[in-house]
Amino acid sequence: MDKNQLGERRAQTNAVMAQKLKKHLASKILYKEIHGKDEEKRALEAVLERLCIKTEKIIDSERPDFFVNLKSGKYFCCEVTQYFGDTKKRKGSRQKTLLRNWIQFTKNLLKKLKAKKLNHFYGAIHFKSSTLESFQKINKTNLIDEIVKVLEANKNYKKGFLKDFEKNTFPILHSTVEQIYICNIRPEKNALWWHASLQSGTVVDAFEPIINIVKNKNELIEKYDCKNAIETWLVIYAEATVVSNTLFVSDWEKLHKTIKQSKNKFDRIIIWDKFSEKIHEVFPSHKIILEYPNLYIKRIPAFLQSYLT
Repeated sequence: MDKNQLGERRAQTNAVMAQKLKKHLASKILYKEIHGKDEEKRALEAVLERLCIKTEKIIDSERPDFFVNLKSGKYFCCEVTQYFGDTKKRKGSRQKTLLRNWIQFTKNLLKKLKAKKLNHFYGAIHFKSSTLESFQKINKTNLIDEIVKVLEANKNYKKGFLKDFEKNTFPILHSTVEQIYICNIRPEKNALWWHASLQSGTVVDAFEPIINIVKNKNELIEKYDCKNAIETWLVIYAEATVVSNTLFVSDWEKLHKTIKQSKNKFDRIIIWDKFSEKIHEVFPSHKIILEYPNLYIKRIPAFLQSYLT
């Protein structure tokens, strides 16, 4: 094997190692290429695919999010939302906003690390305060500059925690960061850094957050253009990519009864727990439709029975 072939082989090996490593880092969820409406559409498609429902087309809208066209020319409406355990009544999820803000920050950080040839370092930042408000107050440009200075002063560092940042040299790190775990991941490069609090904390009971989601969405339903639809659905999906969007319901029957006794105007409410691969209907009745690999065909809504694949 000549030098050129050896170089190519090393490059191929490094590329494979890079992909394997990124799949094992906590920050692997940051590499998602779709967000927002596209992500919601992907989730809806995933639910319908798991239920083996053959659709003609899913059309983007605004209120509701989507029209699901069936081959017969009929359609049903779908409002789709991601579950987060800190969802409040008439308010969105702060954890969802924090995750979105962090994705932008860590991508900007990576650009600076590339420019300084420090992109072989991976890090997880442990902030003194993990709230959205605290992160929003930080001057992100200056924080990135200070992280770069820390890495430049520790170029030979292999793996471990950096802390006790000197106040005059690193004022933002000193005031906002408890410690940073860094790791030299050569030959890998370009790993997105992680916000340590996103994988810490307790998985809360989803009862109250789901009730809040249902109430929040019901305040908008009268503005939906679903007059000729067979049904109007609310689809809630929990990805379990961080602690706050990991689903745990202590009493599904209580959740169903509470929604039933509320002023809910959706015809059907579906919840997909991606971690356990279960799909629950919690309104108008409560039943598990999918408990992977078992799909309970008879529990799929009657109007969709003729569209099963």
